[in-house]
Amino acid sequence: MFRRIAVDIGTSEVRVCELERGAGTMLRLSRFGLKEYLLDPLADEADKRAKKRQALEELLAEMGIGNRLHFWRQPAVVGVPGRSVFTRTRFLPPIPRKRIDKIVRYELQQQIPFKLDQIRLGYHLFPTTDTSGLLCGADAKEKGYQVMMAAIKRDALNAHLAPLPLELVNPIACIPASVALYDWLRHIGELGHADECVAVLDLGANTTNLVIERGGQFAYTRPLHLAGNDVTAAIGNAFGVPFLEAEAMKLEQGFVPTSDVSSDGKMGEATGPVLSRLVTEVKDSLAYFRSLPGGGEVDRFLLTGGGVRLRNIALYFQRAFGREVRLVDPLAGMSSGSTVFLERPYAAATVLGLALAALGRAEININLA
Repeated sequence: MFRRIAVDIGTSEVRVCELERGAGTMLRLSRFGLKEYLLDPLADEADKRAKKRQALEELLAEMGIGNRLHFWRQPAVVGVPGRSVFTRTRFLPPIPRKRIDKIVRYELQQQIPFKLDQIRLGYHLFPTTDTSGLLCGADAKEKGYQVMMAAIKRDALNAHLAPLPLELVNPIACIPASVALYDWLRHIGELGHADECVAVLDLGANTTNLVIERGGQFAYTRPLHLAGNDVTAAIGNAFGVPFLEAEAMKLEQGFVPTSDVSSDGKMGEATGPVLSRLVTEVKDSLAYFRSLPGGGEVDRFLLTGGGVRLRNIALYFQRAFGREVRLVDPLAGMSSGSTVFLERPYAAATVLGLALAALGRAEININLA
């Protein structure tokens, strides 16, 4: 039986990894690889797909995964970007489980502008005590459920999977990135505390995923359409350079505004307005979350994703939100011989969450494949 790999196809790089069970409950990273592809957002979509596919094929070959000479394809758990996935949570009273599937389908049909045969859907049940959505004990099934529903349009899913070389890889599961991120952070102990409300900001290239846990349970997620590429574009406009050159400048010299405006210079002037708009979007999302049944005030923030490479970013958000803000170390408690992973841990939480699901160790089970 072939082990399952995890594949995370991002906007600027693809990541592939595999976890294996170690001693006791420990996990070991047996394989990890990444391949960058700097893409201009204005480039043709077909060209973007071709470059992603080429990068993925090269990475799989370097990692010794898949072989056209064999009849088998490597089973893979693939991440789906948050911007493509519709998610909702809803409290359900104590009803027979056989009715839940019908209720989920009805609820999704009322909230998305597509027919059910045009989407892929999945859901996960959390036991609850009441409409607040907080966890209870073993008798939870007698009190009701919090159901997390997810759906993606089939066309969007197919477009995301298009770069996969299907002659080498068999996508047996497609998991929302926000779910995989949450699962990994919970696994390493960053989440799962019953007395806290924690917000996670995953700063990617095209999207910033906001994930909120309350009372030790996944409570809310929303994709925000301000992210790393917007910072890159602002740097390009400020310095009069093309996108790919601006991306290199961001990675080498990029920082966010400090409390000393006079020393920030042109770089601070470029990045500041974008991050200020992102803060506004986050605050609006937090206000909406507070208005929901079971919502509440966020106690602290966690930062992940490639965007955390901007210098001063944790301090910037801490000043903006007035809460503790900390960068996440996704390697916590891990052993690995991969120097690449050790050098580039900041954006690996999602692919590690996918690998966790591949092992059957995920907290939330939603498959959109």
